[in-house]
Amino acid sequence: MALARYTSEMATLSQRREQQEKVIQDLEGKKHQERDSRQVLVHLKSFCQEVTGGLDTMTFEERQQLLRLVIDQVTVENGVAHIDTRIPAASTKDQLRLRDPEPVEGRTEQKGLRPTLLT
Repeated sequence: MALARYTSEMATLSQRREQQEKVIQDLEGKKHQERDSRQVLVHLKSFCQEVTGGLDTMTFEERQQLLRLVIDQVTVENGVAHIDTRIPAASTKDQLRLRDPEPVEGRTEQKGLRPTLLT
């Protein structure tokens, strides 16, 4: 009888341990996600400060480059414009980004992305 009880107790403890390990893994994932979210928020604040600090002194061409950097796509449907934006990644401090190739007259296919340096 003692062996059966011991086996039952071990199975119960093993299940509890697996549950606790899963909880730990979930918490670790949430911790990493929160850290990443904080880093993104810091980058977003920094980007916004850089942009707003220079808006008044930007030339038309510089403002145009900024818009090209942050606007991903513009669609107009039934007279309503929808603008999809993006904030450049922190690693693109030099404003290097991947950009869809310009359409070439007579070509219907576009392959890949090419890097474009915005100055």
